[in-house]
Amino acid sequence: MNKPVKQSLLNEIRSEKAAPSGRIPRIKRVLDGMDETDRKELIEALDDYTISAPTISKVLERRGIDLDASSINKYRRGEFAHVIKG
Repeated sequence: MNKPVKQSLLNEIRSEKAAPSGRIPRIKRVLDGMDETDRKELIEALDDYTISAPTISKVLERRGIDLDASSINKYRRGEFAHVIKG
C-alpha cells in the first residue's frame, strides 16, 4: 500500500478557509469615505510623526469624522497595513 502524500505545511495553511471576521477597521472606513484630496492629505498627516495622533483626531472630529488617537497610533504601528495599503 502506498502512503498518502503529505501536503506541505505552507500549502495546508494557504488552503485553509478562515471565516472572515467581518470587521473593517475604522480608519479604513474613514479613508474610503473621503474624496481623493482629503484621503491623500490625511494619509500624509498620518505618516507625519511630527503631528500628534490627538491633534489629527481633534481636527477630524471638528469635521464630523470620528477617528480616535488609538486608531491613528495603530495605523502608525502598521497594524492595518494589510487593509489600508494592501
